[in-house]
Amino acid sequence: MPKITFILPIYKVEQYLPRAIQSLKNQTVPDWEAILVDDGSPDGCGELIDKAAAEDPRFKAVHQKNQGIGLARNAGLDRATGDYIHFYDPDDEIVPEFVETVSQAAEKTDADVVFFGYYEKYVDEAGNETGRKLITPPLNGTFSDEPFKTHFDKLTTLYYAWSKAVRRSLIEEHHVRFNQKKLVEDGIFYAGYFRYNPKTVTLTDTPLYIYTMGRGGSAIGSFHPERVDENFYLSEKIESVLHEWGLLNSPMHFETLCYCYVRDLQLSIKNISLSPMSMKERTDWLKGVMSNKLKTAVKTVPMSRILSRNDKIKLALLKKRMYGAVMRVSGMNNK
Repeated sequence: MPKITFILPIYKVEQYLPRAIQSLKNQTVPDWEAILVDDGSPDGCGELIDKAAAEDPRFKAVHQKNQGIGLARNAGLDRATGDYIHFYDPDDEIVPEFVETVSQAAEKTDADVVFFGYYEKYVDEAGNETGRKLITPPLNGTFSDEPFKTHFDKLTTLYYAWSKAVRRSLIEEHHVRFNQKKLVEDGIFYAGYFRYNPKTVTLTDTPLYIYTMGRGGSAIGSFHPERVDENFYLSEKIESVLHEWGLLNSPMHFETLCYCYVRDLQLSIKNISLSPMSMKERTDWLKGVMSNKLKTAVKTVPMSRILSRNDKIKLALLKKRMYGAVMRVSGMNNK
């Protein structure tokens, strides 16, 4: 049984896929498998993964009609045999020591989840690297004190599926799976995993993943009409976890939940700013979604919690209920 199963959802990544396959072959230890799920990609990805599987039995090729990244990952989960799962986006990269480092950390600490540092790699329109930035987890070390309850403010917003390796047996015990959402599907899966309160979490600053910034065609850079009327399914999922845990009245947990609602709100504002709506329609939309719950969340979240300068400006305007100004700022940011 391999230590780690990599699951790669593959769609229109022909130019990046050979690099991802080679980065797996470059691992310093051989104890891994990779499930390559061709999600009905119309380019040459299907042939590339068949070639990889024919040359190395650790690669498993799966072909299905296009169903989206979540269901492609589910197809991989259904076939995985490793002790731990890593969701590897094939247009990114992993370092050669990935399997060795994660396996040693997991074995040493008996971790249910292993988080690691990563690089944000910046590229220009031609795909040339222009710089990179090291990002490390908000904690470092091993925590076995009901970590997701005790450190909820630090751990709950580490949404990215690729930023961690998770114990497969816990996924299967509770049959945690992705849904068909096109945005924040990572976070919904992650919340579905940590709601069962994994007992031990290990976090290391060692950078093991290279996430490419600035690519064209990302989901977050496109308008999603389905999110005009449905915006807060991730924060609602997290609220349901806190309700189940009986921690909604805890100040730290409540403030973190408010931050999750504000984060969803900021994402929704960005989406509307990418729409063909007029400025009046966008402002009316924002006024319409600002329920008492959202107003409380906006009031509760401190400005210091927001990292992006543009999001700080929008939060300050939201606190003053200057909704038209929020949409104008967001519209300028997206140009």
